[in-house]
Formats: sequence, C-alpha cells, structure tokens
Amino acid sequence: MFEHNASKEHKGTMASLDRCNQPIEKVISAAVRRCDDAALNLFRAAYLVGKVSLPFTTFPEMCKMLKQMTDKIPRGLYQDDKACAEMICCSSQVLQARVLDRVRASVFFGIMIDESTDVSTTGHLVVFCTFIENGQVKTAFLGLIHIPNKDAAAITAILINRLHEWNLDIKRFVGFGSDGAASMLGSKNGVAARLRRMLNPFLTVTHCVAHRTNLASLQAAKNTNCKRVSDEVDTILNSVSGYFSHSAKRKAALYSLQETLDDCRRSMKRYCKIRWLSRTAAVTTLCDSYESVLVFLRDKDDDVAKCLFGKLRDFRMLYIIYFLADILSSIASLSKIFQKSNVDVSAVGALVSTTCTEIEMNYLLETTDLNAKDRDEVTGYHYLPDFGLPGGYLRRLQSELRGSKQFHSVELLRSVDGNDLEAALKFQKDFAAALVEALQDRFQDNTLVSSFRIFNPREVPRSAMAMRDWGCKELERLCAFYGEDRTSEVLGVVPALVAPASIKGPDDASEILTDALTLWKNASEYRFLYSNPDVYL
Repeated sequence: MFEHNASKEHKGTMASLDRCNQPIEKVISAAVRRCDDAALNLFRAAYLVGKVSLPFTTFPEMCKMLKQMTDKIPRGLYQDDKACAEMICCSSQVLQARVLDRVRASVFFGIMIDESTDVSTTGHLVVFCTFIENGQVKTAFLGLIHIPNKDAAAITAILINRLHEWNLDIKRFVGFGSDGAASMLGSKNGVAARLRRMLNPFLTVTHCVAHRTNLASLQAAKNTNCKRVSDEVDTILNSVSGYFSHSAKRKAALYSLQETLDDCRRSMKRYCKIRWLSRTAAVTTLCDSYESVLVFLRDKDDDVAKCLFGKLRDFRMLYIIYFLADILSSIASLSKIFQKSNVDVSAVGALVSTTCTEIEMNYLLETTDLNAKDRDEVTGYHYLPDFGLPGGYLRRLQSELRGSKQFHSVELLRSVDGNDLEAALKFQKDFAAALVEALQDRFQDNTLVSSFRIFNPREVPRSAMAMRDWGCKELERLCAFYGEDRTSEVLGVVPALVAPASIKGPDDASEILTDALTLWKNASEYRFLYSNPDVYL
C-alpha cells in the first residue's frame, strides 16, 4: 500500500483529480458570493423598513422595485412580510451585540427604562444604556423587553435576568433613571429601591428631569385656585381643534384666511394629558392664529361656531390664553434644555431656580390696582399691565389691544369697570405661584446628582469669600453616601467607594499647622525669634 502511494502513477492521478476539483470550488464560491449579494440587498430593504417604521407588508412591494433596479436579488424567495421580520430581528441582534460590546468596555454604565404598551395592549419595557466611550458619555438603545406584569417585583426580576443574559458586570452598574411612577421610584418597594438592595447599594437614582417639568405643569393646572379655569381652557382648545380637524373644507378655509390676515399657517392642536407639555403647543398655536379663528367663527352660522366665537371673543378668556402661551413657553424651553444630549445634570437645580425667578419677575411682582390704573381717554378701558416675557405673547397682546376692546378686526366682549381683567390677573397670579411652587417641590435640591456640581469648573465661585465654605455641604453628602460600607443581597458586603478622610483631609487642622510651624522654625531667617523671645514676645 505504501509503495503504491509513493508511485508516480498514484501521484499523477491525484494531481489530475486536484486540477479537476479546483474549478468546482471556484464555481461554488462564486455561487455563494452571488447568493450573499442577493440576500444582502434584501437585508438592506428590510433594514430600511425597520428604520423608518414602515409596515412589514410594504416589504414585498419594495422587493419588486429592487428587481427593476438590479438583478442581484433572489427570484421569489424570502420576499414576504415574515422574511422581513426575521431579517429585522437578525439585524437587531447584531446591533445589540455591538452596543453590548461597547458597554462592557466601559468602566461604568447606567440603565434608563420606561414602560410602554402597544396597540395589542402588550406591556413592554424600553431599555436605554448610558456608558463611557473614549472619555465621552454615550447613550444607546439596548432593547424592548416584554413584561407580562407591570408591578415593581416583576420588572426588577426581568431586568436583573436580562443584565445577566447580556453578561454585564453588575459591579459597574452605577446609575438608574426612569419616570416618577410609584412602581419605579417607590422609596421602599420601587424598582430603584429593589435594585439597590439586590445589586448595588451605591446605585445613583435619577427621576427624568423633563418628565418632572411636565408633572410640575400638570400640578399647577390642578391647583384648587386654577383647576376650574384650566379645565375651561382645555375644553375650548379641544373644541376648536376638533371643529377644524373634522372637516377638510374648514381646515382649507382657515389656511386661506391665515394667509390673508398674515397669520401663521398652522393647524389647531389638541391638548392631551399623556403628551408632555401638549397644552403649550395648543395655546401657542391658537394665539398665533387667534384673529383668523375669530373671523372664521364669526362668519359661520352653525351653533358650534357661535358658541366658540362667544367664548373666544371674551376678553377674560383671551387674556388667559395669551398668558398661558407666554408662561408655558418658558417651561417648554426649560424642558427642551433638559432633553439635550449634552445637558449637565448637576446644573438642573440652577436652571430651575433661574426659571422660577423669571416667572416671579414677569408675572408676580407687580401689584396692579385697577382703580389707579391708567385708562384710555377715548374708550375708558384699562391699559394692560406690563406682564410677560420680553417679546412674548402677553407683550404682543398689550401692543395689539392697549386700552380698547377692538382686537384687530373683531370686537371683544370687555367690561369697562375691569372685572374681566381683574379675574384674568387673579388666575395669572394663582397659576404662576402654583407653577413656581410645583417646580420647587419637584426639583428639591436634596439629591446626590446635584451635589456633583462641585466638580464642575463653571460652578466654582470667583470670590475668595464665597470659596471659603463652597462645596462643604455637597462633599459631606457625597461622603456620607459613598464613604460607608453597604450590603447587597447578591454581592454581600460592598466596600465604600471612597475614603472620606482622604478626600476631606484631617478633621483637625492642628496637625497641618504643627508641621508647618516646625518647617518655619527650621528656616534660618526666623531663628532669631526663638533666640531672643524676651525681646519679641
């Protein structure tokens, strides 16, 4: 057998077979490449469907279009909606794996979650992750987790299991963020409290600041002194929006009227409680086209139009709507700042404090006495007081109305004695005061996150007097939380992250002063003091 394998005849035959097999391998390799290219085109189409949130049923039509553009596409295979779902699922797994690799490479990471319910009333948990990459903070979407129950215990168990499945180091899990639901941030049995007990006792918990801004706005509207008028405004806003949105003819006529009167060409918005600050969009849209809406309703004969026209031409309601557009615009600006990708969370307290001060200065400081207030000599109506943001809606109303009841081409229902203005100003002060109170209540400066501002160079005081005690309280708070050993159900005893003594230095400054005195005594130019104490002491 060995002699045959070593013979020339055997070697020649094997060489011929190798030459024959080589073209077959090339053919197979080329066929595989063509299949991969064709399948990759299908994946590109499926990726586009998922990226722009198109229905899976559009995938077959997209494949037909691809056939007209290229021949690198399978003939009738994998071109239905089920294949599209499978391709999107595979793409999602690859994207998630790459994000997880980046998270695992980070020294620390945090998780942000929120509950959601789809059209089939199925509960999901939306999970985002914040991590450090190349010295910068990054945020990425991690996944959508199905949750059969929305209680805190079930959400916590599912989240912990998923962290283990993702092979993430629990010791690096240092931050948790969510909305303010009791199931999430309950002090004893919320998801955040359970994660602290079970995983990391040093977990830093943050309530979404943009969500808190919306809650403060809702809380102000529910104030006992404001609720009745706020509900009245919401009803009018939704009625106006419904009146135009339910008829394409009315909407087109309103657009034409807006162009004629040089108003903003915008459709009326509805107020919806579940949409953040949707009342802001509703009142600002109405104010931008107030004259067009009034003129349109005035020229209609139906009962709904007459009813809405009577409510909107009332001076009290006009002033209140303009006031809400003015003050809620500042709250919307604050919310947009909080939603920026590079917002400094340690500066949240300062931003809220600045907004509260602006509200007090623009809506609360002036004491209006209508008896002493100037009136228009011709009409006898009071001039509007100087409230509102510079260039805002109230300032615009002041210039458009002044001391009359004529709002552009529409005559308002206004009282000469000023009762309607007095009622509107009362609501203004009640709502502004309630909003400031709600913001201060929702953003109390008692969190660990606000204490980190002492590490922000922009927060450092410029004067030596202010520097003397600056940061002492914040440092005490940070050391009290991170400077003590804590226990975890999973990790056991977790040692302190920092040593307070190494951060704050010796408690008694006498040690430092004693060492400094010794150094000073050893200096040759100061020895004469100790050689002649009777002379100098």
